Amino acid sequence: MTLTMNLRLLLLALTASLPLLSIAQVGNGIVFYSETSLAFTPTTVDSTTILTVELGNEVGVAQTVSLSGLDSGPFSLLGPSEITIASEENYSLNLLFSPELLGEVTDTLHAQGSVFGEANLILTGEGIQVQFNWPSDTLYFDTTAIGSTSTAYWPFSVGGNGSGSIEAVEFSNDAFYLDGYQSNPAIIQAGLDTIILIQFSPLNAGTFNETVTFLTNDPNNSIIIIHLVATSISEVQGELCNAVW
Repeated sequence: MTLTMNLRLLLLALTASLPLLSIAQVGNGIVFYSETSLAFTPTTVDSTTILTVELGNEVGVAQTVSLSGLDSGPFSLLGPSEITIASEENYSLNLLFSPELLGEVTDTLHAQGSVFGEANLILTGEGIQVQFNWPSDTLYFDTTAIGSTSTAYWPFSVGGNGSGSIEAVEFSNDAFYLDGYQSNPAIIQAGLDTIILIQFSPLNAGTFNETVTFLTNDPNNSIIIIHLVATSISEVQGELCNAVW
């Protein structure tokens, strides 16, 4: 037996010993490549979340697949309700969840092949409502020397039945920055009082009237603008010819 043949036998043995990778799927002939239940992330009332799932035709011929079961309610299809899938091919379905009411909901998407096969996919989602509350639109900083740092505190809370999310933070001037909540999005649980620390580190003397903008998942306050008022001074002081400088 040659060295080449020995290597081939070894590779075949190693391949046979490897575990087969399984892909979750539901159905027969027509299959959803998914677990039996597909969960949407909690979604704010009157907004929309989109998920994509692969639908496959495992039959030896092409066939038309009819999709039904989502005629009413918060779940829907983005695209036609009848599609043609070639043999052993997949089709990407975009599913929408647009809750109008608070709470959890469930529905079932049915796929029926024109030749053979069918599959059912259970869809679940939760409609939530988020409301940011804060006491003031303006933050005042202590007078701050150049090269020093002062901190102001922005308190807020999140009402409703869902967690609040700060998607992004934007400052109008680099002298101000965030202390904490560096990750985006920052998730705030409903019912909790929260404080965000904003720091002021001036490089020049003067008066500052700037803003910080928070982008949130509150449908009524998706953009929150807080005004930042600060004064910076030089620490150089003394007397020259009886004059203070």
